[in-house]
Amino acid sequence: MKNNNEFHKIYNILMLENFKPDISSYIQNLNEIIESMKPYSLKEKRKLEIAKSHIREIKYRSNKLLEQIRILEEEKIKMLEEKSNKEEK
Repeated sequence: MKNNNEFHKIYNILMLENFKPDISSYIQNLNEIIESMKPYSLKEKRKLEIAKSHIREIKYRSNKLLEQIRILEEEKIKMLEEKSNKEEK
């Protein structure tokens, strides 16, 4: 039983070291932080509204960039496959 617990501890440490969240995780975390803030004045309320708007815009643009990256990766794979097929002939 002790070895099993040690294994899980080591496994968890290694997984946490290799874990790198993607941009959507960071955006979600920032959004949660902003949502949890309570403005005490009209000025603070406006600043939080602007921050929320910026977070939405960042999320939208990052999704667009991720989609472009996906498309480019697919095109790259196709090009490499075509090159490989030409070299085989």
